[in-house]
Amino acid sequence: MDPRSPRPSAVAVIVRVPWDSARPHAVGSILADAIRATLATREGWEPPPMEPPTLRLEVVAVGPQQINLLDEVSGLCTVTYPVGASTVLSVQPDGTIETRPHGSAGPYELAIRKPDRLIYAPIGPAGKTFLIPYADVLPNPE
Repeated sequence: MDPRSPRPSAVAVIVRVPWDSARPHAVGSILADAIRATLATREGWEPPPMEPPTLRLEVVAVGPQQINLLDEVSGLCTVTYPVGASTVLSVQPDGTIETRPHGSAGPYELAIRKPDRLIYAPIGPAGKTFLIPYADVLPNPE
């Protein structure tokens, strides 16, 4: 490299690390931390902003008394939530869970019931899919 040429303004580091989908690989974490520390020594470099965590209402399980079946064949339904309320679950495209008045059946309130889960796809195949546990029998149905 010619010493008179300007220094590169960007550095790319590509590292192949074994991946186990069940847990992150320790070597990958160590390398990522080392790369961040090295880049942090460059004048004017700032780490990329962290994406704020999405707050989500945790729905532990939905039982059969909460299902409002709209189509027996496809399993299309809405879900009364919480138990005994007059509101239905509404899953937003970002995964947050809200409630809407009973009888609401827009794209955010519709789910497909499967034997062990409810499938919400608020904006269809172009967006994310969200799963909520479903149990046809709950040990303490109150």
